[in-house]
Amino acid sequence: MSRRKPYNHQARIARACRSLLAVHQVAVLDIEHSTNPDQMNQRLISLRSALPIARDQLPTIVDAFCDFPYRWTVYFAALCQAPQGGRYIKAEEIALQGVYLAGQLSDVIKAYSHEIRDRCNTLHLVATAWIANPSNITLDEAQADHILEAFDAWTNPGPPQGLGAHQLDAIHEVKESA
Repeated sequence: MSRRKPYNHQARIARACRSLLAVHQVAVLDIEHSTNPDQMNQRLISLRSALPIARDQLPTIVDAFCDFPYRWTVYFAALCQAPQGGRYIKAEEIALQGVYLAGQLSDVIKAYSHEIRDRCNTLHLVATAWIANPSNITLDEAQADHILEAFDAWTNPGPPQGLGAHQLDAIHEVKESA
């Protein structure tokens, strides 16, 4: 008679969190405008609908997002505009090697983001952005452009408005203070 596998509560919760993020296709979107690089515009979004995560779903998704390490796929984009008005994107998608918590992600991504920015004409650069997801969902340029367009990455708005603005930073602050 075969012996039953012992119950592992932590592994069960990790599997449930991975599936929750995969079902909702959750990702982090970060947009840094070249005219105001100190302004952070980081949001938790749904890749499927290109909308911020609904406020009623946030606590559950945030816990799943921040508490467990994942293998991340990151889409980096430099949004440029030629003097004649033509828009273009220089982009690269990278599957990060290793497993990272969401809190460790910004340090890992910073080097890649600067590398993409350095390859662009600084006179054409409007903004840099990255979209990171823990579900190994790859984005093509049309999908990424749709998401960036939905969040006004091409324009330089004032402070971010609406649901989802500064969610990840605020989440980390709340979790650290608790």
